[in-house]
Amino acid sequence: NINFFSPTKVIKLSPITNNIQKIISSNDYRLYSQKINIFPQNNFNYNDVNNVKKKTLVLDIDETLVHSSMDPFPNGNHLIININVKGKNYNIYVLKRPFLEQFLQEMSYLYEIIVFTASISEYAEALVKLIDKNKVIKHILNRSHCLFYQGSYIKDLKLINRDIKNLIIIDNNPISYMLNKENGIPILSWYGEPKDNELIKLIPLLKYLAKVDDVRNIINKIIDRKNETDQLKFDVIHQIIEKDNLIYNNFNNTINNQNNSFFISNNININNFNNNSPNININNMNNNKNNLKNFNINKRIYVKKINNNDNKKMNFYINKNDKNINYNIDKIINNRNNIDKINNNIDKINNNKNIIGNNNIDRINNNKNIININNNLFDNKINLSNRNNNIQNNINKIDNAKNNNNKQINNL
Repeated sequence: NINFFSPTKVIKLSPITNNIQKIISSNDYRLYSQKINIFPQNNFNYNDVNNVKKKTLVLDIDETLVHSSMDPFPNGNHLIININVKGKNYNIYVLKRPFLEQFLQEMSYLYEIIVFTASISEYAEALVKLIDKNKVIKHILNRSHCLFYQGSYIKDLKLINRDIKNLIIIDNNPISYMLNKENGIPILSWYGEPKDNELIKLIPLLKYLAKVDDVRNIINKIIDRKNETDQLKFDVIHQIIEKDNLIYNNFNNTINNQNNSFFISNNININNFNNNSPNININNMNNNKNNLKNFNINKRIYVKKINNNDNKKMNFYINKNDKNINYNIDKIINNRNNIDKINNNIDKINNNKNIIGNNNIDRINNNKNIININNNLFDNKINLSNRNNNIQNNINKIDNAKNNNNKQINNL
């Protein structure tokens, strides 16, 4: 029997999690560490003032993003993937966690997304192809990339070759990220509950982590590790985010005033600019390009003066306006969801056409075969009739010959 998926049972934290040094010094880890540094570093153009370096979000698959089975689910809402393992084909039935598409799409604007699963590669590759229609997942790591230690599959984030302070892993099994606890965010295991909303609940936290200097500092504050499994402290998360939003709103108001001063000093009508009016003097805009560049530099200097302890966070705010971006993201997600629904309906229609077409072709072929058989029977019948006619003619000839012989005998 082949175990395609990640272990479905979440292993409770055991003594091995408290002896990480023993794991690292083991022969198993020595062999495993030879796989480290398989990915190149991110390439970013730091001269582009609008380019913000993304952090990396690592996602587990089974019971985190989907729930899969070798058997069909009773409600019939599953998707099906077919994989070939060791020359044999298998059907895998998959349920997608609620809000999966929205979650992946929104996170793709903020993170480089990598999948890291304890499942086999054939299953992982086919599944990502199924759930990632917009191709936002950049890399796939599978069971062969895990450290197998005392019956558990452990995922070492060093394998990804990214700055550890910019790495986040989301997994329903804390054992998986035990070597990188400070980077791990737990999520409740999902087995098909239709009203689940755990992915959506994580979005505000992940948006906040995308702009901090070191994710480990925040994750350490929001995880309760006293129980047998890690748990998120959502009350602490809300306090941190609310405090940060207050800082952001005060800062954003100041920057907006600076923006207005810039446009006024360069004789640009802000209302026309926002309305994309053709009355804007393009030449003036080009002539003021250098002024705009200098203004962006001055904004950065201004931010550093406001908060020397959080430069990177403030630089992020300069380059991105969260409210506008999120509004546009929601619109894009809704549109893409509608497109996905239409595409699904088209696929169903095409499948029905293929089924109907194939059935009709089979019926036509069957009718053709029946017609050919009838033609053959008819031909055989004609042949038999012709043979009977020939036999009857021969009988008549024989009778005539007998009659002639009898006449000759009588004459004699």
